[in-house]
Amino acid sequence: MNRRTVLRGALRGAAVTVALPPLEAMFDANGTAYAAGPIPKRFGVFWWGNGARLGQWTPDTEGPGWTPKEELAPLAAVKDYVSVVSGMAMTVLNGNTHNSGRRQMLTGTEEFPGNVYGASVMPSVDQVVARQWSGQTQFRSLELLVSRRGFENSTTRGEVAQAGGGNFVPMETSPMALFTRLFGGGVPSPTTADAAAKVKAARQSVLDTIRADATRLQARLGASDKRRLADHLDGIRAIETRLQAAPAAVTCGGVPARPTIGSSSDVGHEDLEGVSKAMADLLAVALACDLSRVFTFALSQSQSDTVFWQVGNNEGLHTISHQPIAQSGEKVHKAVVFTMQQLAYLVGRLKATPEGAGNVLDSLGLYCTTEVAEGNAHSCVDVPMLVIGRGGGTLRSGVHYRSKTRENVNKVMFTLLKAMGLPITAFGGSAGQAAGKIAETLSAILA
Repeated sequence: MNRRTVLRGALRGAAVTVALPPLEAMFDANGTAYAAGPIPKRFGVFWWGNGARLGQWTPDTEGPGWTPKEELAPLAAVKDYVSVVSGMAMTVLNGNTHNSGRRQMLTGTEEFPGNVYGASVMPSVDQVVARQWSGQTQFRSLELLVSRRGFENSTTRGEVAQAGGGNFVPMETSPMALFTRLFGGGVPSPTTADAAAKVKAARQSVLDTIRADATRLQARLGASDKRRLADHLDGIRAIETRLQAAPAAVTCGGVPARPTIGSSSDVGHEDLEGVSKAMADLLAVALACDLSRVFTFALSQSQSDTVFWQVGNNEGLHTISHQPIAQSGEKVHKAVVFTMQQLAYLVGRLKATPEGAGNVLDSLGLYCTTEVAEGNAHSCVDVPMLVIGRGGGTLRSGVHYRSKTRENVNKVMFTLLKAMGLPITAFGGSAGQAAGKIAETLSAILA
């Protein structure tokens, strides 16, 4: 069966397609490659703002036997897919570390055209991959943002995905909008109770529109593929049902309801966990269905003042991280633990999504990082970094590599790009460029 087989239908006069999960009928006899070619690699970035607490982040042991400390404990269940990289440094900085750090940790250079808060002159690592793989999937890349609260009650100046030339890539903040974009079943946001009732009465499931096509496909499949297709459609239905039955605090469009940034009524109570999990669920399906192979998933923006009220914080994290007592106490620590719990959910969903003889995580290279080591010190040495996934067999997961010489962080991104098979010879700006052969010291994370 062709890997790009889709189910087709119509919704209110518009064509609807639903991509299929990896089925046995699409694979070779060994289940390790599609009949039309190998299982594709995927690349992603997971981002959060304001660093961590290194004393509760960095493992004491190195190599494959590393033991998670408190801030990495949420990832214990998927530790065999997680590599920790520590001791690296941002070698060239200019201006505010939050903003220069964001640029260097994502683009390999701190150079910016104009405003210090702006984007880099070079594209971020996710966009480098997306451009190389352009045209291979329906969506070149997906950019997802959970917390819309940016720097000091703003929704800007902390954006993540960067297109180069001083431009940012717009990021999707609504699970419902993401669902609509991926699967074609949009629902307008009502403004009155009457409009809401009409929308509810008119709402039709995307899955209902392709039911006939799915029934015809079922007749062609073996028992195992029939079960997998049924599970896939059930999963989409569950996501659809959950979004349609969203709590009152969430609008029909799926974006957490809150007033204008800066007011005090709701701005400190974003549904961070709910939005993050909904985004993760949809992303897992999108990757499995090969709708896209590149993504950025930002829990929060750089220098963001996200309020982690779920763990008892009543101030924004950027504000808290500049309070020495709070940084050394539990407030920052609890926010990092909460963030890693959301990352663990995402990684767990990808691991639970079967593909061939393994799962989607086996084909993924996921680069996880932030813009500073610790917020109060604006430190640029030992910035937290994780490499998750096995990159289609190119990454050796489950190790802790610690640099003893403060190597340039660009080496990590360059290593990942090479592991993804990109035909590049260098990465980053001239002052801190990583080039040539992959650094021997980083061979620890390569298979």
